[in-house]
Amino acid sequence: MTALLASTNSPLTSGAGTGERSAQVLGYRTPTVVLVLVLLYTLLFTQIIDGSFSLGGDVDSTLFETASRSNTINQVFWFLLLACSIALVIMRKTDPFNAARACLPLLVYLLWSAAVLPWAADRHIALRRLLLQFCIVGSVWLPIATIRDATHVRRILLYTLFAVVLINAAAIPVLKPTALGYAGLFSQKNSLGAVAAIAFITFLFGLPSERPADRAASVAGLALSLALLVLSKSKTSMILASAVPLMTWIIGALARSLRFRPAAVTLTIAAVSACATVVALSFGMRSDVALHMLFGGDTFTGRTAIWSFAWTEFLTRPLIGFGFNGFWGVGANSAATYSNNAFFSDILQAHQGYLDVLLETGVTGFVIFVALLLAALRNCSRVLHLRGGALFLAITLFFIFHNFFESSAFRRFEPAWVVFLFAATAAGLEPPRTRSADQRSSREAVSC
Repeated sequence: MTALLASTNSPLTSGAGTGERSAQVLGYRTPTVVLVLVLLYTLLFTQIIDGSFSLGGDVDSTLFETASRSNTINQVFWFLLLACSIALVIMRKTDPFNAARACLPLLVYLLWSAAVLPWAADRHIALRRLLLQFCIVGSVWLPIATIRDATHVRRILLYTLFAVVLINAAAIPVLKPTALGYAGLFSQKNSLGAVAAIAFITFLFGLPSERPADRAASVAGLALSLALLVLSKSKTSMILASAVPLMTWIIGALARSLRFRPAAVTLTIAAVSACATVVALSFGMRSDVALHMLFGGDTFTGRTAIWSFAWTEFLTRPLIGFGFNGFWGVGANSAATYSNNAFFSDILQAHQGYLDVLLETGVTGFVIFVALLLAALRNCSRVLHLRGGALFLAITLFFIFHNFFESSAFRRFEPAWVVFLFAATAAGLEPPRTRSADQRSSREAVSC
């Protein structure tokens, strides 16, 4: 982390005098500290404050009651970070819309969520969670717009994730594994698995770095994150950690050889996969058989029942939904409490991000969310030839596929959501137009 804060290799410091450079470095470090705090709070501090890791994987009996209440620590922390981020933009006279390519659909989604607040299942809870999401988005978007260096953002992710996996690995002798797998400082083994998978992908794409410290952290981080993946026994995370880098390299190779944009290649692969699934099902391939082959169970750990119930509820409010984060965990006002099924009333997500978006903001919100994903893919296409661009594409792909099995989109400060915000915003930055940057881009295109 010291090496990260000491770095001054940025467009902000080139060509400046000693005094001016010192002031610029101070301004460069401040948004870095904000971004590191965002990641540490998301990936580490909130787990320690919550203390759910001490339950050994058991369900907290007060979890669903406290989920509908406000959390003063969260509110104060994110409000202060947003205030600091706004102050940075004002003091540095930064144009935050330099990174608006990815943020525009995101802001439209949040504004749509605000517009449908009067029809939310619980307006007060929906408003509180929406304001928190504005704070989270601003605390990521504004500092990255201030830094204006996607390579530095990649290094922030690399070193912070290294610290997180190191601490979770060091806790192995102290924390006993749950009945399903090792959860580290997280409440569930799937949460640790997702973070370990994201870290594994980040370290893998950090190996070609020109900095020895980055390569050393990537090598050590690969070993630690792989060990945590295995110990967590999270099958979904293991599959994504293996498949996403391979897909990223294939998409990059196809895009360069066929001169297609990676976003177009990704959409083509997704369309072909969807068509293949439809054809397989139409020819008698049963979904329960496919789930059993892939995950060892025909109900996918009860997810199919949740999906069926959530889809039925979505059809009751298809246009505006139940409000931002307003279906699960909103107390007596949640539609899930009227299901006459204790299992449905005691869960906090549909374990399917796209279904939760439909539930909360309706078809309109879903269309905006898809536009956000397309914008992120397009921006990753633009920076794929730059150093670190492949990592941003890999994180975006991880987020897209992860939401097929878990809900992380727009869900407070879920790790996959926050890291996706980093990747999408950094990819939306205007790339540098210098000769040295172009030369580095050419070399990186070969290693991608």
